[in-house]
Amino acid sequence: MKNDIHKLGEFADQGDGKKVGESLDSLLGMLLLKIDKACELPNLASGVVFEGNDLTDCYVLVNSGQRPRDCPKTRVIKDDLDPIWNEEFLLDIPPELTHLTLELWDCNSDQWTGSKRESIGSVRLDFRSHAGRWVQKRAAVNLTVPGRKGTKPTLEYRFFFATSIRQLMEMEMGSIEPDAAPMEGIRSVSAFLRDGI
Repeated sequence: MKNDIHKLGEFADQGDGKKVGESLDSLLGMLLLKIDKACELPNLASGVVFEGNDLTDCYVLVNSGQRPRDCPKTRVIKDDLDPIWNEEFLLDIPPELTHLTLELWDCNSDQWTGSKRESIGSVRLDFRSHAGRWVQKRAAVNLTVPGRKGTKPTLEYRFFFATSIRQLMEMEMGSIEPDAAPMEGIRSVSAFLRDGI
């Protein structure tokens, strides 16, 4: 990155507007991520004393290697083994980052053990090889909960990774079509920048 910034400065000093634009274009790394839903989550709220309506209270944390408290996350969906979030995130991606981990957590404050959250599992999101196009995924959750082998939870999400301003503009104008189903409910990048996330 340091070399890229140095080259950008050299092109600016030379007055080469075309190369400045190309250099700026390649410095970009933006990921538009929509976390749709999870299916067939294990019930972590069940235990020795199980109340029939007490189910997993799940949220998804988008981990890019930061401290968990600095990572974006969805809201908690209470008492649901098939939670639907339909939440969007616009993430600035540094050049050295190769993937994100979508971590599923049970947020139910446990009255018996005192723990505030428990890991359900995770999904690795490799985005670098998909630059400039929409990708829709239904991925198996790698469970971290012991003794929950009977369930086959999945996480559904979609993303667009842009490495250039041109790709963002093409996505914004609708000239880049999604690989799978239409991207209903996705706000435009302009709306993110105008309204905030």
